[in-house]
Amino acid sequence: MDAVLNWGRGQGAVVQDNKWVKHIRIQSELLTKFWGRPTYLGAVVLLPDGFDQHPEARFPLIVEQDHYHRDLFLPVGFRTEPPTPDLKEGALLNAQYSYKFYQDWISGRLPRVS
Repeated sequence: MDAVLNWGRGQGAVVQDNKWVKHIRIQSELLTKFWGRPTYLGAVVLLPDGFDQHPEARFPLIVEQDHYHRDLFLPVGFRTEPPTPDLKEGALLNAQYSYKFYQDWISGRLPRVS
C-alpha cells in the first residue's frame, strides 16, 4: 500500500510497503517530552523471505540508524520491478543493481543472518 509519510522534514515522501519492505513511524514519548512537540522515530525494515508465513518464528534483525532517508539506505536500493527504459546512466545503473539485489534477496542465494 502506498502511503505518504511526513517524518518532520518538509513534504512527506511517498513510500511503498511490500512483502519485504515495511515503513514504520512511531511517536517517541521521551523525545516528545524533551522537545515539547510531537517527535517521531522512523524505521524501514527489510524482511526475510518466509517472514509472513511464519508469524511465530523469530528472525535476526540488523539495525542501521539514519536520520534522513525514508527508504532503505543501502549501497543500492531494493527495487521489486525491473528498470524502465527511460532511465539513463547512473539512474539506470542504480535501478539495475537495486533490482538485482531484490532478485538475490528472494532467491535464497544470500546467506541468512545468524
